[in-house]
Amino acid sequence: MARSRICSAIILGYNGLCDVDSFIYAHIDSILNSNQKALEKVKNRTYRDLAWFDDGSALTKEGVLNLISAFSKSALENENRKIFVVKNLENASTIVQNNLLKLLEEPPGKEIYAIFTTHNPAGILVTVQSRCARVNSYTVDYEIDEILDELDVQNKELRNLIPKFYYDIDKLKRDLESGALEKALKLWKSIQTNKSKYDVLNSLADEFKKMDYYTIEMILNIEFSHSKDQYILKAIHNLKSNPSKTLLFNLLTQ
Repeated sequence: MARSRICSAIILGYNGLCDVDSFIYAHIDSILNSNQKALEKVKNRTYRDLAWFDDGSALTKEGVLNLISAFSKSALENENRKIFVVKNLENASTIVQNNLLKLLEEPPGKEIYAIFTTHNPAGILVTVQSRCARVNSYTVDYEIDEILDELDVQNKELRNLIPKFYYDIDKLKRDLESGALEKALKLWKSIQTNKSKYDVLNSLADEFKKMDYYTIEMILNIEFSHSKDQYILKAIHNLKSNPSKTLLFNLLTQ
């Protein structure tokens, strides 16, 4: 009897800073029946039946349609298992999530496995959640301190900030190595200390407008971690629509 077309989907949730990729690989290991050679290919992104998106915001409607088309063809690997990973699914647009829902409901082939991660389940459509199993990971404070020690984060201000809006160790590593997090913190502090100096603010506004939305999100997260301003939180959630940078800067100077 032929196997029915079923897309096995799981949402990996986490509440604090953790090694998200290791979390994902552990699940993929079970999918591949502990085939270490195949798992290494996944880690190296050379597994030909793998689609991996480091953030939901990187996934487009066209990308999902291309994924459906690719997965409708015969598997390229001997394991005959097609896997797609979307980290931070909550950052995907509603249109993208609805297209993913179609893939989950009407998979284009057999042995398709979807792995989503999130630290904010409320940002994922209920209809998508209903098609997925849920697994949660919890990080405790002493583990976060150990992680920051391993990453050699000495700056006390950064150590206090990081657990408030970072959830993925790999993302944190990239932002620390590139200097993006320190750059965001430096500009945020400049804005806070110069709110009454209009000539300085004008210069800072120009610098802010030249930043990409990725860095701007860090600045807004830093602001929210201090102010808990719901307007800032709303702005963070709306970043995927590329709002006016001028309006975002003005929000920070109020």
